[in-house]
Amino acid sequence: MQIILPFHFGRLLDLCKQGSISERTLLNEIKLLTEFEKDKWVRKALGILDTSLLKILPLEDLAQSGLPKVQRFAASLISGGESHQSEPD
Repeated sequence: MQIILPFHFGRLLDLCKQGSISERTLLNEIKLLTEFEKDKWVRKALGILDTSLLKILPLEDLAQSGLPKVQRFAASLISGGESHQSEPD
């Protein structure tokens, strides 16, 4: 998980920068991932690994992506804010 997810989201970020997928698609993938963390079994597994899904995401890469929506979303996650749930289209 700690290897696969950063690679997956790094690849999605690359695709977004190339214009192959939209910023919205990338953000929806991240939001879907964060929803999984609400599941008790996922939380238990993350506890065993002593990590969280937000620690696994390449947040710094997202924050420095040059993609406005992605940068705002990453900044909100880094600061611990909840504004990422109302990110405009």
